[in-house]
Amino acid sequence: MTSDAAETPTRTPPPTRHQLAVAVDGLRVRTDAGQPIVDSVTFDLAAGHLLALIGASGSGKTTTALALLGWANPGTTITAGTVRIEGQPILCRADTDLRRLRSRLVSYVPQDPLQALNPARRIGRQLSEILRAHQRARDADAVIGRALDRARLPTDRRFLRRYPHELSGGQRQRVVIAQALLLEPAVIVLDEPTTGLDAVTQHEFLTRLDRLRAETGAAMVYVTHDVAAIAPHADRIAVLHDGTIVEHDDTRTVLRRPRHPYTRHLLDTVPDPHRPAPVTTRPASAAGPPATSPAVLQVRGLSVTHRDGHQRLIAADKVGLDLAAGSCLALVGASGSGKTTIGRCIAGLLRPDAGTITLRGTPLAPTARRRTVAQRRAIQIVFQNPADSLNPRRTVGTELARVVRYFDTAGDAPVAQRVTDLLDNVRLPHDVVHRYPGQLSGGEQQRVAIARALAADPDVLVCDEITSALDVSVQATVLNLLATLRRELELSLLFITHDLGVVSAIADQVTLLDHGRVQGTGPTRHLLDQSDHPVARRLLAAAPSLSRASAGVGGTATTRSARPQ
Repeated sequence: MTSDAAETPTRTPPPTRHQLAVAVDGLRVRTDAGQPIVDSVTFDLAAGHLLALIGASGSGKTTTALALLGWANPGTTITAGTVRIEGQPILCRADTDLRRLRSRLVSYVPQDPLQALNPARRIGRQLSEILRAHQRARDADAVIGRALDRARLPTDRRFLRRYPHELSGGQRQRVVIAQALLLEPAVIVLDEPTTGLDAVTQHEFLTRLDRLRAETGAAMVYVTHDVAAIAPHADRIAVLHDGTIVEHDDTRTVLRRPRHPYTRHLLDTVPDPHRPAPVTTRPASAAGPPATSPAVLQVRGLSVTHRDGHQRLIAADKVGLDLAAGSCLALVGASGSGKTTIGRCIAGLLRPDAGTITLRGTPLAPTARRRTVAQRRAIQIVFQNPADSLNPRRTVGTELARVVRYFDTAGDAPVAQRVTDLLDNVRLPHDVVHRYPGQLSGGEQQRVAIARALAADPDVLVCDEITSALDVSVQATVLNLLATLRRELELSLLFITHDLGVVSAIADQVTLLDHGRVQGTGPTRHLLDQSDHPVARRLLAAAPSLSRASAGVGGTATTRSARPQ
């Protein structure tokens, strides 16, 4: 068995690689209606190097990356250009040839491993199926063991017999990495693989990718909106805007001397815990609410346990916190620290084992079903993934109107007017009422989810990792929106996040969590600038920071020794 802490075994030399792993020239992708998605994209990538494709949602990042596998999403077509992997043309091949080359020449790591892995099949079987499809079943055990070892996963039979749901999020992500490594491809395409991971896990994952490139010589194309996280690991950065590469250079040059206005805008909007937050994202109460502000929400002795088979897991252990009226309190911690569990208990979606939750001095029932309509109205929650929380068969107008009618928040005005006001609150055009969630971008969906919560006219808004999957431009828009809503509606926010950059931009106070226990509470700037708590120091050290990356702190890919060729 191997693990992250285990001694690194002797590695076999990386396979010989073609010096130019990727060459893309004049790539164009259009919708069936003729609308351009990717327009005249050109770049190349040397073996063993990592290229970061960055840009806002809808810029063409994933479409460009998928073209490296000869794939176009339904409703789109690759209309022009060439793609070569180790000198071999990709786009002109028949589907049967492409299926043969995928995994062997170029492989793909998806954003969500839980959706990519078959929940009904054991890990070992899912790995061996790839080998059988490529006529490599004869030495399957050795190949699987080598791939798992490179991904820093156990190789024993017990692990191979597990199902995806029996693994942690980090382990599932490493399993799809192992799948991508099975046939030792020349190029690995990674599509937002660290979205939703806390800073520590994200840093470990990216450091592991550095080791894999050194061991295998594989080139990597990394699609991301998180430029701060990938910058210390990328050799080059390509910035996409409206389907076109507007800037492409080595990482250090892009960070220190960006030429294109869009690149400068993109870098300026990245939250950074190591520098002051932009003024536009800070609410009027940025220094924190007055000491005499009454607590709108109090939690005392909250305890929750989960069971995993015969194992008892502590998700929250005698947690206490106070949320002042009109303030923003951030719950911060690594994955598994209990943040979401606490938020769901406060919203009444999860029954705690013990403890009390008090709203304006009145104790609340442990579940929303047993709370009054007024109490349910007062505490609303916005979930991490709006696509999963919005009904795909209801238009935005219908979804918002249902909440307005249920909580009777329109007053004397027509319901339609209240819906229009909500759209104004979240800065969405009025014609969105006729659209379905699937017709909106990720940022638009998240703003609809916020509008739905606001439709109840709440006192407290619980925000559960609501910016983790958004690109930096949309993220800044959402943070500015929440700051404005706090001022205009006197809203109190409980902001659940692992992103200290976001914390620095929006929170007045921070409660630090570790393994379900509160490690301390204090003003945001004190946590980021002066706290000597080991958990805070560990999170801050791992937090992506554009200012540190551009200064070369921790080393950048452009200063490392040459990759194996």
